[in-house]
Amino acid sequence: MLQTLEQRQKPLLPRWLAVLGAVLGSFSLGLMTGKLLMGAKPVIDWTMTIMDLIFGACFTTFFAILAAKHEVGPSR
Repeated sequence: MLQTLEQRQKPLLPRWLAVLGAVLGSFSLGLMTGKLLMGAKPVIDWTMTIMDLIFGACFTTFFAILAAKHEVGPSR
């Protein structure tokens, strides 16, 4: 029983996938924000654009937290 308590849990995602998600999410947010700042009008309406920005920010934050949570050091 003591051995099962000491076993390390596997991470949810590999580190490279979490970092890739955070990088692609921040790149997408940058492109979308840049287009809006240059004066581009949303195709459907502002509600969809704002919701897309919020979801993009949430997913980017989630992947950034997962990427930062992984332990640094040799894996066993």
